[in-house]
Amino acid sequence: MSFVSVSCRCCSLTSRFRLQHLLPLNPQAFPAVINRQAFETAASFTSNTNWQSYSGESTMSYFSQMTQLAFHNFVSGAVGMAIAVAVARAGKLGNFWQDLVRGTLYELDDIEDVVDRLSESLAAANRSRVAAVGASESRRSERAELIVKTVAGMERELEQIRLPLHILLENHFGDLNENQEEMLGAARTAAEAADAQLERLKRIAALGLGNLPLRRDPIRIADD
Repeated sequence: MSFVSVSCRCCSLTSRFRLQHLLPLNPQAFPAVINRQAFETAASFTSNTNWQSYSGESTMSYFSQMTQLAFHNFVSGAVGMAIAVAVARAGKLGNFWQDLVRGTLYELDDIEDVVDRLSESLAAANRSRVAAVGASESRRSERAELIVKTVAGMERELEQIRLPLHILLENHFGDLNENQEEMLGAARTAAEAADAQLERLKRIAALGLGNLPLRRDPIRIADD
């Protein structure tokens, strides 16, 4: 059933390339894509190879690029996930379209959130690279500021490790075989360790800012 659906999608895409000169959003009046090139482009984008044997600025109209190629580019990552999950299941292939939707909504959306957080962290790091003007009130405040900045940098590095691990642990694609379960178990252990370390870093930062009372703790900061 999936093979028939993919074949129909490829034929539909080829037909729209061939009828490009009759469709809207073609202000440059590009002619129809030649038969072989239309099929090769449709087959490559549908199969996630994205082989481009043409010049997009002088071959494809706005309509073809917006409604045909952009869609395939957007879901290309989910297509690769669906194929990888089918291999990981080993005993059964599952439903391609179901895995495609899960990969787009549950995996790519989370990855987008991770990239967004990392971008904010990098922006914050760049803003912190400004030389401080004036002397601090005391060595204690200087030390606290140094602790907070150091911990903030460590937190950013740790987030780059723990967030992808948590995305991996979300089982959106059903049961996997035993080998993949062992891999997920190792990832789960690593994620728990990263979470524990992140909590320790946050506590250090809170102590440095004076938000928590100082008490006996395994982490000690030696005085000069």
